[in-house]
Amino acid sequence: MARRVLLLGKWNLAAIMADRRISDEELATRLGELTGRAPHPKTVYKWKTATERPNIRLDHWDALPLVLNCSHADLIGKEEN
Repeated sequence: MARRVLLLGKWNLAAIMADRRISDEELATRLGELTGRAPHPKTVYKWKTATERPNIRLDHWDALPLVLNCSHADLIGKEEN
């Protein structure tokens, strides 16, 4: 099941990945280890370069903060309450 992420601010996946020095291939591998289904590195690239609402599987969306050591709010550019 894909989930469209509502962007309330700037999509920060590329900046967070660059800060953590994680490549598309490494992120795909680590998501696969957590969820049991690894996205293709080209899919990760599409997420990273999305300007609107990226299509991300719900299990991958839930695992992204664990892999990147950040929050969902950090990814979508909104402040936590």
